[in-house]
Amino acid sequence: MESRNYNSIGEYDKSSNLVKYVEFTNDNQYVKCSYNVKGNILERTYLQDFRADEEPYVETLNSIVEYSDNIMLFSMHLDGETYIKPILSGQSFTSINTPAIVNTVFSCQEEHQNSASVETFSINSDLINDYLNKL
Repeated sequence: MESRNYNSIGEYDKSSNLVKYVEFTNDNQYVKCSYNVKGNILERTYLQDFRADEEPYVETLNSIVEYSDNIMLFSMHLDGETYIKPILSGQSFTSINTPAIVNTVFSCQEEHQNSASVETFSINSDLINDYLNKL
């Protein structure tokens, strides 16, 4: 009998939409990547692992992306790697569309550090205009 080693977990909502996905490193010691959908918000985490290099370095890349419409996750397996893409919620897989991005925040945190640095961010221009009009 063949033995399989699973290193990922997926969670589906009541409509069978993939809304959470976590994948572990091959040694199952670290979270390699995670995706969590809440309506139109996607929280992603990636582990950048350079431990095989001469100077080991591990950092975690985090992002929060707000889309114009509710989303779900679409997963595809290519050459042993999993590819995750946010698509419109409730959509069939014959037509894969990603809604427009409204806001994003990307941050980076080095291993064993208590703080993270914000690498990039975007804000919908309408939010800026609304705020300026209130001043």
